[in-house]
Amino acid sequence: MEHFRESLLILISTPIYIIVIGAEIFFSAFHHLQLYSKKGTLVNLYLMLLNMGLDIIMRTASLLILNYFSISELLTPTLLHGFTG
Repeated sequence: MEHFRESLLILISTPIYIIVIGAEIFFSAFHHLQLYSKKGTLVNLYLMLLNMGLDIIMRTASLLILNYFSISELLTPTLLHGFTG
């Protein structure tokens, strides 16, 4: 049920955000306000891609570290050996 709610929220909110942002871009260009520039858009796109790359690198590193320690513990389960609990 939780997954359904999140999916529904994304399906409803994404088009609304696209419409609002598109209207803002249109009206700023229509009224010659120059709120958006090509350079600013390209810098924003560059930083977004840099952030995405860093996110992927960090997720990969953390999964590799977790995988390493889980495999090494399965192969040599000496941490709890002899524990009488």
